[in-house]
Amino acid sequence: MLIFRAVMVGLFSLVGFQLKSAAPDLSKEGNNWPSAPPQDTGLPYTRTARPQALERIKPYIALFAGSRYAYVYGHRVRLDDAPSQMLHAAAMLQDGKLMVPTSFAGLIGKDGLQFDEPLADIAFKWVYSVARPSAPGLPTVSIDGEQYVDAAAVAQQAHLPCRLLDRGLMLIGKDAGGFAPPDAGHFDSIIALFDTPDQLADPDIATQYIPRLKLQGKWTDHVKVTPEQLKLLDGPPAKFPTTDAASFDLTGFNQALLGSAVPPPGVYPRLLFSEADLPMLRERMKANKLGQQAMIEWDVLFHKTWWDPSTKDGKIFVKLAMGQTADLHFPDPPPGSLPGTP
Repeated sequence: MLIFRAVMVGLFSLVGFQLKSAAPDLSKEGNNWPSAPPQDTGLPYTRTARPQALERIKPYIALFAGSRYAYVYGHRVRLDDAPSQMLHAAAMLQDGKLMVPTSFAGLIGKDGLQFDEPLADIAFKWVYSVARPSAPGLPTVSIDGEQYVDAAAVAQQAHLPCRLLDRGLMLIGKDAGGFAPPDAGHFDSIIALFDTPDQLADPDIATQYIPRLKLQGKWTDHVKVTPEQLKLLDGPPAKFPTTDAASFDLTGFNQALLGSAVPPPGVYPRLLFSEADLPMLRERMKANKLGQQAMIEWDVLFHKTWWDPSTKDGKIFVKLAMGQTADLHFPDPPPGSLPGTP
């Protein structure tokens, strides 16, 4: 903790911030921890926050300034799913207008959209894919090399009501004009839907509703910061220059050691190696004594379990191999069989 604090003091000094108070020492005993908020009322970052917030915006196309996500009738999608833009393209407020990439604009007002099926276990994290119709023929502006269009103008062309609410939330849909914003807490839950893996839609929501962050307080409670500095932090992220691929010097680099080329999307395995790498991996293991021992152990183990259809594991493997998953049930472990469970 002391090392972390020393590093943070140094970093703040470099950028011109000054510490004005010490953060509470959460390591000391006796702290009065704030109680966790109720989990069944839909407040931000509770178990019911997401489903209740989704239910409120499900009739609409929902956009939020600064987020790369949008919700199309309850389905979370990227504003641009092109590989070169999916991590960069976000809705942006410009002169009071909410601008969206033209690749997303084609979804506004289109009926019969077909979304892919999510994996059940991670459906709450799923980012849907959908065929994107051509963008409407409206004036566009170039932002960071991508073409953007006014979302409200697209909605008007599609004869759909559009409403831009506080903090940059926009709803597009038949009843958008009559949408009644909920109380502050539940409105915050809607905003939090637009969090991305690397950026909170509104960081102040987390410090207000997550108990430990609430105890710690906002970072501006502990650091002196000028309005000019805050304005820089609230602006768009810095874009650092990158080296052009044409100038890369790969002299002496053995590309073959990286294995085969990355397979097309949807082909697995793909993270650490691909199917094309399997012959090479087998040969390496055969040429290594530890690898040889491991292969013998695996061979014996699998012949006694997964590859033996008379065993419990083998019966499951047969069903999985044949795609018979409907009647597969995995019973809960007996009470007390897992560490830390009653």
